Amino acid sequence: MRIFDFLIQYSESQPGKVLYQFKKEGKWWDITVNQFLEDAGNLSRALLAKGIKKDDKIAIVSANRPEWNLVDFACQFIG
Repeated sequence: MRIFDFLIQYSESQPGKVLYQFKKEGKWWDITVNQFLEDAGNLSRALLAKGIKKDDKIAIVSANRPEWNLVDFACQFIG
């Protein structure tokens, strides 16, 4: 089982459940598991459209922030 399979199973059993929260400009934002999976899927398709393919090497250079996980999962969706 791949790590993102757990999120897919979670989205099926807990649709709309908040996956994580983050604070931006003094306000807390909720990200649901379904929103996260949708965003990661959209980003993975965008990366594929730019020519990224399975087994390519991708570096994520970022501070600790919620988008890091999104990019990581989008890359995992590609392979």
